[in-house]
Amino acid sequence: MLQAILSNNDVMGTVSEPWLLLPFLSFSRTDLVQAKYDGELANHGVLDFKSKVGAEGFDQDLANFLVKQYSKLLKNNETHILDKTPRYYEILPEIMHFFPNAKIIVLKRNPMAVLYSIIKTWNTESLKSLLEYKRDLLQAPFILHQFSEEQKKNPNVLTVHYESVIDNPSKEIQMIYNWLNIPFKEAYLDYGNNQKYKGLFGDPTGVEKDHLPNTNSLEKWKAIYRNPEWKELATGYADYLSKNFLGAYGDYDGIAFNNSKLFNRFHQMSQWNFDEVKIPKIKLFQNAILRRLGMIKD
Repeated sequence: MLQAILSNNDVMGTVSEPWLLLPFLSFSRTDLVQAKYDGELANHGVLDFKSKVGAEGFDQDLANFLVKQYSKLLKNNETHILDKTPRYYEILPEIMHFFPNAKIIVLKRNPMAVLYSIIKTWNTESLKSLLEYKRDLLQAPFILHQFSEEQKKNPNVLTVHYESVIDNPSKEIQMIYNWLNIPFKEAYLDYGNNQKYKGLFGDPTGVEKDHLPNTNSLEKWKAIYRNPEWKELATGYADYLSKNFLGAYGDYDGIAFNNSKLFNRFHQMSQWNFDEVKIPKIKLFQNAILRRLGMIKD
């Protein structure tokens, strides 16, 4: 919704969710990148190459290349580019390094509403399917909050609360437009005719149903408490985040806290490497066959 409103003008170019920076800026993050060719070895090779050709020049050339790709979105004389990719929380330091003059908006939302949105939007009907979003739930709030706190005095970083935008869209959106040095018009709040932000990724339900910020969306997440299983998960998730953290993150009302077995199971599963789990099982199966053939002995 925020992307739709901020690009609902003649100066902002954008596209769905490009994910463009993740593969290019995370090449040196072996905690994020796994590759069959061995990402850690590749990282050492790239860093060695950079040391030979000059790291500063390498980074600047890479930034210039990415800017050139972004500029291809400026088809109607727009002057700004908006890249909304939620998982950029993974590479915030890299974004600041490669694009020191970029303006970064940290959009915070009630984590319980985020959990509910994931369940409803992407039909995550089991803990295993929810694991696809484990870092979005378990890591992202802490990363975003720490970054927001560290960058409080940075004029190029702005923290925005989703709930505030919904409650008072005229005031909040005008504030953001002013921060971006873009002229604001009340008509920009109605994004019904804006096609620029639509594409492969993004919310396929909520933002498409409305064309203006809708306060009805603020309380929808509480429906999670009407399903006993998801209630147990949500109260355990809140307990994991803690009252103190949620108070600092956004001071949300109506959140229930409880240490739950269901969430603890999800948290434990989130730490498993399922590929590593499969390998011993395959090995055991192979050994059993070999024993039956008499090729190995106990």
